[in-house]
Amino acid sequence: NIWSVPTDVTPVGVNCQYGTLCDEVINGRMYLGYSASVNPGDRVTNVETPADPAKVMMLAFDVSKLAVVNSVSESQTLDAAISIMPNPAHDVATIRIKTVTAGRVTVSIHSTLGETVMTSQSPDQSGAFDLVVATHGRGIIIVSNIDIIKKLNSEILQKDIAFIPLKPFAVSNGHYNGSWPAVGSFVGANSIEIAQIAYYMKDRQNNGAVKIEILDEQNKLVAEFPGTKRKGINLVTWDMRSFPPKTAEGGSKADWASTIGPLVKTGKYKVVIKAGEKTVEGKLELVDDKVNAFSQEEIKSNQQLVDTAFAMEEELAKIMKKLMSYYEPYQKAKESKSIITKEIEDIMEKLNKVRATIVPIKEGNNALFVDEENIREKISELYYGTSFYQGRPTDSQTQNVTYLRKEIETAKTSLANWESKYGVKATRAFQKTTGKAY
Repeated sequence: NIWSVPTDVTPVGVNCQYGTLCDEVINGRMYLGYSASVNPGDRVTNVETPADPAKVMMLAFDVSKLAVVNSVSESQTLDAAISIMPNPAHDVATIRIKTVTAGRVTVSIHSTLGETVMTSQSPDQSGAFDLVVATHGRGIIIVSNIDIIKKLNSEILQKDIAFIPLKPFAVSNGHYNGSWPAVGSFVGANSIEIAQIAYYMKDRQNNGAVKIEILDEQNKLVAEFPGTKRKGINLVTWDMRSFPPKTAEGGSKADWASTIGPLVKTGKYKVVIKAGEKTVEGKLELVDDKVNAFSQEEIKSNQQLVDTAFAMEEELAKIMKKLMSYYEPYQKAKESKSIITKEIEDIMEKLNKVRATIVPIKEGNNALFVDEENIREKISELYYGTSFYQGRPTDSQTQNVTYLRKEIETAKTSLANWESKYGVKATRAFQKTTGKAY
């Protein structure tokens, strides 16, 4: 063994991390620095854990205590006799391997592109292995949809940009089927479960972006996303979700419900592709999912609850927008260190209590990990829970709607009461303080 005996340089009973080794040996010593802590990382996941200062440890190690290593090869060459018969082969070939030392032998065969096309291992530790390999067509090509190619014709090829109609797509959250591949084996991907939009471009779009718009049967814009701009066939996917709801702002944490739109309903949609000054339109049909285990009645009840949660998100956003029209001038005045009277501070503290019932307000490094009971979080939980499931909502989800409506009305009433008592006074106070009308 060319390596020296390992030496433990860490403090007894203390976890260590972030080890750093100096590049150079100075005066016969190599220098190692690391952090030592009894509970490394615990406070990240548990904010209730008291702060535990870490120690920065430095060690100067005498290199004369280490064994001298002339060279180290990370990938040692296998000392073995290897023969391939016949070579070249037209049907099958036998790879015969006999190693000098005993041990299990693993053989990997790679294509000229560097892809691993086969991996096999000897059945025992003898160091000898005869592997028979079929040489006919180990490459696999999957053509999942030739519909686009079949629809290309001379008329389409002559156009600057042309929409290529495709088959209807089933509205679904996906069926999440999959497999766990063995080492060196091939597993084909499942067919795509989201909508596809195909179009042809005679030349690459060099000036300006390509934008795709989806409109429903009432000509309402439901989705918008960038397209590709390559010459030839372009294939773009759409997750069949519409624009996400506007959520209540003015909190200390972001609300991820504002990033997820609800699944659209079945029907015919208009696709508008805009490439610079060129525009082309087409039709996209979305149908019911035949693989789906849910009945139409269950899907409909789910859609109704998603729509209800969506509407509540936007209603709460309007309430919060009005509240912030009073609260933002107060925040700006504090940031500018303007003089604020005790009376106005008390008034704004009352408004902040209303704000706390709507959105999270705690700030600081650990605010992300602090759970706060507020209306926005409750509505978003309901919205999330139903947006990624197409079956019948649970009884608790359905009953929660009534409870949340009452909380929204309570917040609306609390804000109205504050506004009627203090709204004018607060507005005038901050107009005077900042010299601006808010």
